[in-house]
Amino acid sequence: MQKELLEHARALRAERTRVIDKLEDFERFFKDEGGGFAWVHWAGTPEQEDEMAKRFETSIRNIPFEDQIPAEAKGEGKCVLTGKPSAQRVLMSKSY
Repeated sequence: MQKELLEHARALRAERTRVIDKLEDFERFFKDEGGGFAWVHWAGTPEQEDEMAKRFETSIRNIPFEDQIPAEAKGEGKCVLTGKPSAQRVLMSKSY
């Protein structure tokens, strides 16, 4: 039974996890689609993280090591909020 519960939880997590590059997509995912986990590039400040928390009720849940980032989320990009260059992604989710 525990194995089935674990498999179900992993499947649900995978289903509700997205790689997001644009703020509009981030907003749609968390406001319209119910949210989950979002791999986003981040180069913001603590004040900007507070802004994200107020605007979307989200926060950074994990700043992963390079080997923990899924292949489709690796590489450099631009911060989802500021557009500044970002070396890696963070995992954001809703705050409850």
